[in-house]
Amino acid sequence: MKGDDGMSRKPNAVQTLTMILCNYFPLAHAVGCGCCIAFAPGWAWKLGSFLACLYLLPVVLTRLVLLVHPLRRNRVPVYSLDHCVWWFTFCTQTLYLRFPFLEEALRTVPALYSLWLRLWGSKVGKLVYWTAGTKVLDRSFLRIGDHVGFGIDTLLGTHLHVGDEFIIAPITLEDNVVVGAHSLIGPGVTVKAGEATKTMFLAPPFSVWKDGKRIVK
Repeated sequence: MKGDDGMSRKPNAVQTLTMILCNYFPLAHAVGCGCCIAFAPGWAWKLGSFLACLYLLPVVLTRLVLLVHPLRRNRVPVYSLDHCVWWFTFCTQTLYLRFPFLEEALRTVPALYSLWLRLWGSKVGKLVYWTAGTKVLDRSFLRIGDHVGFGIDTLLGTHLHVGDEFIIAPITLEDNVVVGAHSLIGPGVTVKAGEATKTMFLAPPFSVWKDGKRIVK
């Protein structure tokens, strides 16, 4: 982060401690899930508390934090309060990135993964197909229309570090969009209705795509 003199500065002690503590959330999340199995009475309670801790606790914490401090700006300084808030919400999701099978299990049930993303705050339409290997980095910042399909191993990345600046912006895929396999879609990208992108489609931040090409605004 740069100060008023234009020189790069390191985060202060409070900012550093905040980032470090947030980084321990995935471990605490995993331990909490294990405690549910170990200490809850009876198998019904064990299973119910385990699933609630695994899938619902991070959602509730993230929604509460974003309710108290919404991320309304697309570009913020690194180590700012907005950046620290985003970092906490990212850490609540880290366990699903470390162990992708946790979300692949949800995708085996039609419409369940879309419901899961809506719980985080994303807007997801009907009849959306999430193929195997789809990776979502920030589950609260997607705007997906109806009848959208994803090719295998698509990455939806709604955040990006650029020097001393941090970008966090929703991805918007309008109705009837098909995203090609092994694609990378960056923050703030909009793909217009009816588009079918090529395999290994690369969409840089804040680009708009229509008729198979990038629109220059």
